[in-house]
Amino acid sequence: MSIRFILASASPARLRTLRDAGVEPEVIVSGVAEDGVTADTPADLARALAELKAEAVTRTLGDAPALVLGCDSLLDNGKAVGASTTVSTLVHFADVSDEEIDAYCATGEPTQVAGAFTIDGLGGWFVDAVEGDHHNVVGLSLPVLRQMLGGLGYRVTDLGYPSALAVQT
Repeated sequence: MSIRFILASASPARLRTLRDAGVEPEVIVSGVAEDGVTADTPADLARALAELKAEAVTRTLGDAPALVLGCDSLLDNGKAVGASTTVSTLVHFADVSDEEIDAYCATGEPTQVAGAFTIDGLGGWFVDAVEGDHHNVVGLSLPVLRQMLGGLGYRVTDLGYPSALAVQT
């Protein structure tokens, strides 16, 4: 069985993670305004935002069957929390000099990503270790997504895995 798979996220890192993992999702950005959303904990806030994004995109689809993936990531005391269920990964930062911080900030990258750093981009120089799924820090835990799919009766092959693009590279 094959199903329409939609990523309800504008995150290029999430899209790249899925593509690199052999899945080519359709991307529909939710347009959800995040500023007014509150929750008691960062994990609850990430879950609420992810669900709002998925629900907003689902409403645009009418009766068309699809799996819609809503995601959000937050930084909390050294833990990145993400996906439509909550997953924590512990990131150990290096002892970074003021000069290195200034240079990184000058790139503009910290203002463009959740948590103000990346492990797969310019911020990767300053991460000493990651405990847990490194994909979660990027914004999407592939093992958790696979488990969630299984809970719904799907497998990664139902999403078009491996995509023709992944097979060719």
